[in-house]
Amino acid sequence: NITLQNSDFILFVGFRCYLTQVTYNWQAMGRNAHKIMVDDDPLEFEKPCQIGDELVLAETKQFLEALAKAGSDYDASIQADWLKNCRELVNKFPPVSAEMRVVSSDGRINPYFFVEELFKRLTENDIVVSSNASSSIIPIQAGAFRRGQRFFSNLGCGAMGFGLPAAIGTAVAVKNRRVVAFEGDGSLMMNLQELETLVSNRLNIIVIIFENNGYVSIKNTQKGFFGRELGCGPDSGVSLPDFNKIAVAFGIPSLEVSGRDFQKQLDRIVGSTGPLVLVARLDPEQPFEPKVASRRLDDGTIVSSPPEDMSPFLPREELLPLLFNPLKED
Repeated sequence: NITLQNSDFILFVGFRCYLTQVTYNWQAMGRNAHKIMVDDDPLEFEKPCQIGDELVLAETKQFLEALAKAGSDYDASIQADWLKNCRELVNKFPPVSAEMRVVSSDGRINPYFFVEELFKRLTENDIVVSSNASSSIIPIQAGAFRRGQRFFSNLGCGAMGFGLPAAIGTAVAVKNRRVVAFEGDGSLMMNLQELETLVSNRLNIIVIIFENNGYVSIKNTQKGFFGRELGCGPDSGVSLPDFNKIAVAFGIPSLEVSGRDFQKQLDRIVGSTGPLVLVARLDPEQPFEPKVASRRLDDGTIVSSPPEDMSPFLPREELLPLLFNPLKED
């Protein structure tokens, strides 16, 4: 986001200006840049949060082919300083920090640490399908995707229960590749019966359950704005079953991943085929980070931060030197 905010030109291709992308403070998105939006649907240009300075009505493939032809003699070395700055930011703020590479005393793994280690064990041929919230956001942030992998996500729609049936559809369509399905424990409860579909069709799917005590995304929102939680997990009225026993009931081999030697447990999926259920015991207290977050002022007013000012919030003396043109109010 800091790189985006430092840019002087941004090209958006097939970008639908969804609020999770442009943030609730979309007026500040790319505020120092000239922004061109390319889309083949003119209705996309009529959205209230549309941020383009110029709008180009074109199909993605045709536009990119024309762009590649026009820029065939472009010399990237003229942007060496810019690329160096981008890399320095990535190194300064890695997606998985040292503080995240921890396992709690009760064996629960930090979800960012878990995802980082899991992706080291996936192959170039795997297709990853995720549901929403932790099972979608954290892989996008912390997963090191390889060339050849495909990733399908429900991010932005938020329909709980998406992951397993989407993985089933993927496995039926692409029979010669392994499908790895990321599901939350709360989300899986919406379509638990589809485990039998997986079994009856003998599909090559590994279901990885993010077992983090319920609806973490909702819990974080409730705690952040209201200081309490309701209907989010075992501590607030929602109980969940033992998913290892559930897998056994459906006749599916099941593994539990937890504790300080969880990497060795993850090694068991290397070369494994489905159906297989892997239950990962994750820390339910780890929030999404970095995250563009809103703040509640003393008078109760909720204000949205600009895209570069993410939670956990950096001290002003650390953030401002990273920005080419910081806001005057900063």
